[in-house]
Amino acid sequence: MSDAASRREQAMFDSSNNRVGDSVDFLIVGGGAAGSVLGNRLSEDSSVRVLLLEAGPDYAATRDVPEDLLDANQFPSSHDWGYQSEPGGLGRSIPVPRAKVIGGSTAHNGAVAGRGTPEDYDEWSRLGNPGWSFEQLLDDFRRLEDDPEGDVRYHGRGGRCRSAATRIV
Repeated sequence: MSDAASRREQAMFDSSNNRVGDSVDFLIVGGGAAGSVLGNRLSEDSSVRVLLLEAGPDYAATRDVPEDLLDANQFPSSHDWGYQSEPGGLGRSIPVPRAKVIGGSTAHNGAVAGRGTPEDYDEWSRLGNPGWSFEQLLDDFRRLEDDPEGDVRYHGRGGRCRSAATRIV
């Protein structure tokens, strides 16, 4: 990471220089997978002020992360909101794991990433959402991804989001 990117990332989470009455251009509630990426992308423009609010901690190093967050074989409870579904057809509720930690449910073992089909994006564009066609978004997808195996015409290398195909055996 470059020095400028490191300073920008630090400033994104450091509110010590803010004064009462300061305003922001973008307020992002939740530092999960979407909120963190959105905050990072928006903060690339030094002319805008971005505030990311997250209820949970941001661990500086893996050694600081509680063991249950590192165990991929369970849904950890240390950072869970404790949500339950409404009783369904069987008359009982079930846990709905959601995390309060930077990274959100991706840090909590509760998320996967998937890109929509080109047809979905093209339909959104046809419905009056300029800039949402697959072709218009493709460079953004490639810049975001670090996918060592995907076709380079459609998948990026060196982005912040590591991708890998799921192998089912």
